Amino acid sequence: MHIRMDLSTQDLKDDLQRFWDRSARSLAHLAGWDDGGPSPVVTVAGRYVPKAWTDWTRGFLYGSMLLHFEATGERALYDRARDGIRRSMPAYVTHRGVHDHGFNVISTYGALHRLALAGRLPAGEDREAVLRESEMALRASGAVQAMRWTRLPGPGALSVETADAPASWGQPGASLRAGSDFPAGEDDRLERGGAGYIHSFNGPHSLFIDTIRSLRSLAVADALGQRLHDEGDRVVDLLGRLLQHAWTSARYNVYYGEGRDVWDVPGRVCHEAVFSVADGSFRAPSTQQGYSPFTTWTRGLAWAILGFAEELQWLARLPEERLAPFGGRAAVLGWMERAARVTADYYLQHSFGDGIPLWDTGAPNVPRIAAYPHEASDPWNGHEPVDSSAAAIAAQGFLRLGRYLAGVGGPKKRVDTAPATGGPAGDSGQTSPEASFETEPERGSAGHRYWQAGLTLAATLFQPPYLNGDDDHQGLILHSIYHRPRGWDHLPAGSAIPAGESSLWGDYHARELALYLWCLLEGRFEYAFFGPEPGE
Repeated sequence: MHIRMDLSTQDLKDDLQRFWDRSARSLAHLAGWDDGGPSPVVTVAGRYVPKAWTDWTRGFLYGSMLLHFEATGERALYDRARDGIRRSMPAYVTHRGVHDHGFNVISTYGALHRLALAGRLPAGEDREAVLRESEMALRASGAVQAMRWTRLPGPGALSVETADAPASWGQPGASLRAGSDFPAGEDDRLERGGAGYIHSFNGPHSLFIDTIRSLRSLAVADALGQRLHDEGDRVVDLLGRLLQHAWTSARYNVYYGEGRDVWDVPGRVCHEAVFSVADGSFRAPSTQQGYSPFTTWTRGLAWAILGFAEELQWLARLPEERLAPFGGRAAVLGWMERAARVTADYYLQHSFGDGIPLWDTGAPNVPRIAAYPHEASDPWNGHEPVDSSAAAIAAQGFLRLGRYLAGVGGPKKRVDTAPATGGPAGDSGQTSPEASFETEPERGSAGHRYWQAGLTLAATLFQPPYLNGDDDHQGLILHSIYHRPRGWDHLPAGSAIPAGESSLWGDYHARELALYLWCLLEGRFEYAFFGPEPGE
């Protein structure tokens, strides 16, 4: 990617205003999907259609309406979303068969909860009622998602560089947080240690990189004080499961150039890590939607970039005592930051000059594309499709990672323009908006580079050929890919590759990206899944 280092958030204002206009048109086309029937998934010849596999996109439908409402104040969309959530989403809260609670539940109940906390509900809405309803849903969802668990043998580890577990990992009796609400004696039954993961819908052997974004469900439920009670009244710490899953993903789905196989290059991501259900040992990388286990499916890469970055922002807000049982703040943030940065760097090296990636970096016809990777992308290149949805997901990840490295971990700080490189920190160790990045040169330089990469991607996505300009086409962002190996993507007449279509997750994540930047332009607190803290 050729990162535009001179680009600012303000430079995108006109693009963002045009984006919200196109978003409204797209959502108007989706009015017929509010009846609780099959969920829209992708467009075929410009019309949204369902696709039987797993119902993971319903939350994006109502979530898109809430994102648009938050940006524009369009009350009708809020009312549509609120009604749809009441009718359709309760069943998803207790769905034990999927790994994607973050997509369906955080996008809906999580958005309502965040709007209520931020004081941005529409006039006349009962804030306390919204909080009660959304908090119950979020607490249940996080616990149910954590139940879908494969336990791995051994004590686990907190560093991707070593298999030695810190002494504090898994030790009972340590306080989780100041004012812990675990009753006396309950800590003896509290599960904190070990290793494991939330397994995918494929079964207990399967760890998807996608699930890194569902950790938001565990994070929010934990923040609300939820506990998961298991057999024998054993209490499962949701923060512990979140960290165990993240560590296992960082260890087995992400590569670091350490010789795990012949194609081990830093930042490569496998869609699926496969484990033996007999003894818990790692067996092999795999993929469902990528070209091969040894190449990188770029939407999976994007999930990793965004998932690790937003969890870093959330974890950075927790008090030290919450992370102490898991090795401490430095250890936890260290291995997670390493995973975020190595995947971000891989993306930068393996995308077109404008930041758009191919659907898989090792797809068979990549060598035939003369423009790759140095020139601008051409979604009609005739050899391999691009995936704009991966770009929309990754762009938000780059922005969040840049802000995290700046020491701006969440909505506590207002930064209305691109952060500056360098500048002194105050006595509290926090930086000011005018001097957002830490004084440590390498860290500040990396953060600024990632931030500018996010802006570069946004500038590409919010203009043709990616922003839809056809009023008859129901999508918002064009040239998204769903499942290339299964041939699920529409092939236009005369084209050798799928192109010209949209996906509900691509459109949703483009709206998340736009809202993220819109909030900064308006001087609001940073848009984040965990919302503002009380008093902010």
